[in-house]
Amino acid sequence: MHQHSNDFGPIAIYRNKYLIITTFGLLVGLGFFLASIHAWFYLGFRTFHYPPNQIFILILRMSVFIPLGAYLMSRALDMKGLFNREVSLSTFFRVPGFALWGGFLSGFLTIMFSAYQFSWNPLVILDAGVFGLPLAQMFGRIGCLNYGCCHGKPFNGKGSIRYYNPETKIIRTYRHLKGVALYPTQLYSALVNLSIYLIFLIIVVQTPIAVNGLLTVVYLVLYGLKRFIVEFFRGEFPRTNILSLSLWQWFSIIFAVGGIVLGYSLLDPFMVAPTHSSTILDGLMKVKLFFPMTIIATVIITFIYSLHWKQIGTW
Repeated sequence: MHQHSNDFGPIAIYRNKYLIITTFGLLVGLGFFLASIHAWFYLGFRTFHYPPNQIFILILRMSVFIPLGAYLMSRALDMKGLFNREVSLSTFFRVPGFALWGGFLSGFLTIMFSAYQFSWNPLVILDAGVFGLPLAQMFGRIGCLNYGCCHGKPFNGKGSIRYYNPETKIIRTYRHLKGVALYPTQLYSALVNLSIYLIFLIIVVQTPIAVNGLLTVVYLVLYGLKRFIVEFFRGEFPRTNILSLSLWQWFSIIFAVGGIVLGYSLLDPFMVAPTHSSTILDGLMKVKLFFPMTIIATVIITFIYSLHWKQIGTW
């Protein structure tokens, strides 16, 4: 087979003798930036006003604790190799791995803690956070396609993809999959995430009143369903399976069930908040107000997800 230097774009956008900046990290940073911008627009559009210094604290916390939670989850899942002495302790902690569900958990806990600290309605902040989240995840999955992670099982049908670049995660981890046709699970996820985002746009624009928690409910159910199905086509191994389902499928079930339970609780009329003065201009003004702090947080999270030391796959 022909040796491709770049299967789906360059793995690194910058490198020297010691430092490497990956395309994956840049796309994750772009997604974080867009999700943040959508959050501020939502708060302004729905006329929810919070002190700028509190928002600044929240977004800085998110930029640090989301990647930290994702990193810790990935290390927890790889502990078997450490216990089996397949890798040294130093090598184990120098792997720049990030598990999405760990980021979910740390991001959720950060929002809940901040809401408690600042006396916010947590459902408002969760809605603001998930508004642009599917769009952010779409760019993240494009980054996965580029980096060669979150790939699918072998599949010789129409639409399959192949990897040849030795720097991609799939080839570094599973050398036997070089040139093997695979399910394009990253593209499946990206397309569904884009669809969820478009649904959110319709909900936000078409609903004259804000039902606090509605976007969160829709996200939990749709994303849980999407991830549950896509997991059947994912190909990373070893898989953590419980009763024939992967760990992520059980998390997906918890997501969807949690969304349904929360949805029933929203039937309480006191959950509805009138938004008679909501306008696009209000939303854009909030974006402008919080734009500088968004840039700072985006640079932090981009740096964390992008940085590799000396070679791809290590700190």
